[in-house]
Amino acid sequence: MARRLNPHVTSTCTHCGAAFHPWTGREQTQRFCSLRCASANGSAVLKQRTPDGTTPEGRMKRCKHGQASSETTSTRQREESGVASPQAELAYASADWLASGQRYEQVVARLTASPANAGRHGKRLTNGRTLILAGYGAGLRVERDALIVSEGRTHHPQTPTVHTLYRGMHDVVRIVCLNPAGSLSFSAVNWCAEQGIAVLLLDRQGAVLSAFTPEAESDATLRRAQYLAEAEGRDVAIARQIVSRKVEGQRATLLAHPHLPEATDAAQVLSDALTWLALRTPPEWLTTINMLRIYEARCAAAYFAAWSGMSLRWGKADARRVPPHWLTVRARNSPLSHEWAARHAVDPANAILNYAYAILESQVRMALSAAGFDLACGFLHAERQGRDALVYDLMELGRPVVDTCVLAFLRRTIFHAGDFVRVSDGSCRLHPQLARAMVAACGVPQSCVAEHAAWLARSCPHLDVDDNFCSKRSTSSGFCICDEDNCGHGKHPMVYKSHDNALSRCLIVPRQGVSRGAHLTGTRSLPTCVSLSD
Repeated sequence: MARRLNPHVTSTCTHCGAAFHPWTGREQTQRFCSLRCASANGSAVLKQRTPDGTTPEGRMKRCKHGQASSETTSTRQREESGVASPQAELAYASADWLASGQRYEQVVARLTASPANAGRHGKRLTNGRTLILAGYGAGLRVERDALIVSEGRTHHPQTPTVHTLYRGMHDVVRIVCLNPAGSLSFSAVNWCAEQGIAVLLLDRQGAVLSAFTPEAESDATLRRAQYLAEAEGRDVAIARQIVSRKVEGQRATLLAHPHLPEATDAAQVLSDALTWLALRTPPEWLTTINMLRIYEARCAAAYFAAWSGMSLRWGKADARRVPPHWLTVRARNSPLSHEWAARHAVDPANAILNYAYAILESQVRMALSAAGFDLACGFLHAERQGRDALVYDLMELGRPVVDTCVLAFLRRTIFHAGDFVRVSDGSCRLHPQLARAMVAACGVPQSCVAEHAAWLARSCPHLDVDDNFCSKRSTSSGFCICDEDNCGHGKHPMVYKSHDNALSRCLIVPRQGVSRGAHLTGTRSLPTCVSLSD
């Protein structure tokens, strides 16, 4: 028997809002007036249209029965006035999320293309590309000795890209997994290690969860010089150079972006700061680590004050739907963070900047580990339990480069409501595809970070780099391998040398002690050789 409409019951269509008579037996479950409305409700997201994308007249013509009720009219008036129903808000959010995912997926595909200058120097890959994974189903596995990389799903519908990498034939140097919700096999980790590919796992805020980097050679001499820097009074000079290079980079960023609200005044402040830092004999208030930290914080405050108030580009409809403090760049702090710091940003601009800095932190960790540093022993930042101070020291050199990339990204991007997620505590998070675009567009080249690490290594006076040392000294062990009993080499002012008669070589040891627990104190005019066999 054919199903009939129930004329005694009147319902409201969820899609078009018109009144209709449901089918008999489906009075409690039928939500749409027609099959066309049911299909349009599901395809509105796919077509990047909000539920009210068509005119009310057109939707009324598609309805089979009745006129729009007074309830529908009031609902439409609330939506036009900016106060939408919960169902409409959910539909808006779904459409915005899909539109943002599709838009930034295309941006990421363009930014992560293989660079033109990618190549190999022997087995080492230079200027390769970075694969960025996000969403559900992302993962790395090995099949038939090839690495299979799946990018994951962040919206629906989406067909995740799958990369197949073969040994010696790929151009990938790094794989970044953003808030991974997938799998990573042991064989894939081993495959990446053998091919020199770094694998980074980051959470939703961009913090490093774990990092699998190619194993670097340890440098005990560098670490020894790093530990002795404070005892020898060299830490203040290194910290002053770090602050000076950072301030110089920030000043260059302000001069390159005169559109910032207070760029001219802030650039003048930083110029005056550079004048003080460049003095050959610095004033007394720049001769301690604590005063350098305070001075660097004041320079940073003046620098980010120039950013405050810069307008972001929003879609015309989206600008009316987002909170007012999202429309411009706020001060570099957050009311949700401890001690009014920048963590847990409540606005999009600072959330983007925090994520870019987190990516820089992962790059700096890789560079410092490859150079052989001890990450916990810093020069400028305070050493705390569970904090790698040296990472934040070297990050200061790369922050101006990141700031330049972020400013360029903010200027050329038109943001939409679906690009960010409002968390229950008021903080702001990035859409996974926007986070991928941030990693691709605002990442500092790893070669630049490696140069900063090399500069820091040169700033630490190594105990084994001195022209007065014997030319036969082994550069790897720090020993003088000449056959003379009293060679007389090794006149570095910061070390004593001891002579092992049994091995006939000079052993370079720190000032503070030698082997077997012996402790040497006094002036530097100690005997040329101290026997370790006594």
